[in-house]
Amino acid sequence: MFPESLIIVFMILVPPSATEQEDVTEDRNTTLEHPAPRSGLDEFTELLPAEGLDGWTTVGGQARFVREGDLLRGLDSGSRNTFLMSDRSFGDFILEGEVKIESGNSGWQIRSHLSEAGDLKSRLRGYQIEVDPSERGWSGGLYDEGRRGWIHPLSAETDTPSAFDPAAWNHYRIEAIGPRIRSWVNGKACADVVDLAELSGSIAFQVHSGDCRVQWRGLVITELGASRYTDMRLWEERAPGESNAVTPERAAGATKVNLSEGEQARLRSLDVSESLSIRIPYRISEGTVLRFTMAVPGENGTAFMIGDSEPADESSNLSRLPVVTPGAGMTGLGDDWRELLLDLDSSRLVVVDEGLLQTRRSGVLEGCLGEVDLTVSCVQGSVVLGRPGVLEKVRTVKEGS
Repeated sequence: MFPESLIIVFMILVPPSATEQEDVTEDRNTTLEHPAPRSGLDEFTELLPAEGLDGWTTVGGQARFVREGDLLRGLDSGSRNTFLMSDRSFGDFILEGEVKIESGNSGWQIRSHLSEAGDLKSRLRGYQIEVDPSERGWSGGLYDEGRRGWIHPLSAETDTPSAFDPAAWNHYRIEAIGPRIRSWVNGKACADVVDLAELSGSIAFQVHSGDCRVQWRGLVITELGASRYTDMRLWEERAPGESNAVTPERAAGATKVNLSEGEQARLRSLDVSESLSIRIPYRISEGTVLRFTMAVPGENGTAFMIGDSEPADESSNLSRLPVVTPGAGMTGLGDDWRELLLDLDSSRLVVVDEGLLQTRRSGVLEGCLGEVDLTVSCVQGSVVLGRPGVLEKVRTVKEGS
């Protein structure tokens, strides 16, 4: 049986100095930073073929898509949303291009799928980066087409107005890397979301129902492979203070690990390049308190606790974003099992329990590009840890390659 609510407490085991604290502090009412250049990755290629629309299919409604040199035009919308959808699937990528609205509104569809595979008249479902020329100014916000609706509209309380200009060409940058989706309009940050519903799918361009005429140009993409969660790593049990040496028994691992008060388990050899994302299934008894610690081997690190007996942490370096949507695509495990997500991206940590945001922080393990150990300590009660899923990169193989 579970406690009715869980509180996560987040601690920095080695407190930063006042100067360091200022460096990692993000005011909750400030906009997101522009992404740092990804060295060697922003090698863009043309998204569309040199001529025509080979490899792209019109789905949904009756609108038409026409190529005019570098220009892609969508028109004659009708009563249903229509999309020009890529025949192939894309995993992780950076997508850039310009869009201009003549009438109506539109969107950039990513990681999307037809509701009925092979039925070109069925509904396209998936993430959409909004193109909204209306006064509400939600261009760059994230919408879930055909499913949950708005995930991250641009709220007047927490976001500054969009930089979208209804009368001009507007530049979009969209990053979909692992479970994190970010967007910029004319260089200004908009959506920043952690969501697990889709890690791959088609790219598409929307002509909205009603009176909609829209143009795109300069469409380029950097493909970054694909992400998937694998369960090849296993927990190693050890007592507090015990050597980290891997014995044959530990190397064999186990599908599940049972921990009682005072016991620990460790997940070794987690590589941190720019990001690290782990999904951990677990089952606890009532009143259980757990401590999760992430650290470079031989050094102190970062820890947070799960339990119902600790006060909430109100540290000033709480990060405003990413947004985490209810559910967030977490796995429904059943039988009293829960799922915890730890997502570390460019020193910003997001912790999600059962699809609900628990904490988000900046400046975590900053500058770490090597191996990280994750240790779970059972402070109180008991826990069963299932086999963790760690986000892995796989190479994208293009058709004909």
